[in-house]
Amino acid sequence: MFCVGRMTEIGELFKTLDAIGIDKSKVAVLTSDEKWNALGSPADPTACQVLITTQQRIEQQCRGSFEAAKQFFYNGRPRAVRVWDEGWLPGAAVTLNPFDLAALMKPLMHRTDLSEAMVDLFLRLRGAQDGELVAIPDWEDTFGLTLHDALRSIQGASHEDQQAMTTLFILAGRMARVSLDGPSGNAVLTYQDTLPADLLPLLVLDASGRVRQTYRGRSGPSEDIGPPADRREALRPTDRPRMAGGGV
Repeated sequence: MFCVGRMTEIGELFKTLDAIGIDKSKVAVLTSDEKWNALGSPADPTACQVLITTQQRIEQQCRGSFEAAKQFFYNGRPRAVRVWDEGWLPGAAVTLNPFDLAALMKPLMHRTDLSEAMVDLFLRLRGAQDGELVAIPDWEDTFGLTLHDALRSIQGASHEDQQAMTTLFILAGRMARVSLDGPSGNAVLTYQDTLPADLLPLLVLDASGRVRQTYRGRSGPSEDIGPPADRREALRPTDRPRMAGGGV
C-alpha cells in the first residue's frame, strides 16, 4: 500500500510502477476523486495486490486502528507492506487565528466560491465558543485548490502568512477544536494529528532527513522503526517493511 501526500503524485507513481513491470490490473487507487481512481483497476480495491491512497484518507478513516479499516485490506487481511511517501509526522499541533485567516483572504478573492468559504470560516471561528468543534473545508477536493497553488498566490508574502496558508491546508477536511487565545479572547483552531499505532511497521520514503529525530523518538524494543545506514535500500516483496529515511 502506497500512501501519497498529494493526489497529483499518483500519476508519477503509476509511471514508476509501470517501469518496473507491475501490471495496471494489479493496482487500485482509493481516493475521494473518481478521476484519479479511474487510473487503477476497476476491480474491488481489496482484491488488488497494490493499493494507492492518500495520507489524508488514512488519517480520516483509521480512527484509532489501521487494522480495523477494511477498505485498506487485501484478501481479507490488513496489508503487510505499507509505504508512506515523504515525512511521517504522527503527532503535530497546529494553530490558526482569525487574523491569520483574514490575511489570506485578499490574494484568493478572485475565486468567488473560495473567498465565500473563507469568509464563512472566519465568521464561524470568530463566533465559536471555547472547546467548540469547527469543520474546515477541504480546499483541494471542494475547490480544486492545491497547497502549491495557494502558496504561489501569496508568493513574496511574509513567512508568517506562508505558514498560515500551510496550516490552513493541514487542517483541511477536518474537525478542529477552538480555544481562547489569551486576554484578547481571539479564537484559535488547534488540531493534534495522530496516526494509529498499528499502522506500523511502516516504510517511509523521506530523503530530506528532517524527521530523523521523530524516527529515533518512536524507536523502541517493540517497534521496527529507524532510519537505515547511509545507503540505498530497495524494498522487495519478501522484505519486512520498516521506517526508512535518508535517500530511500
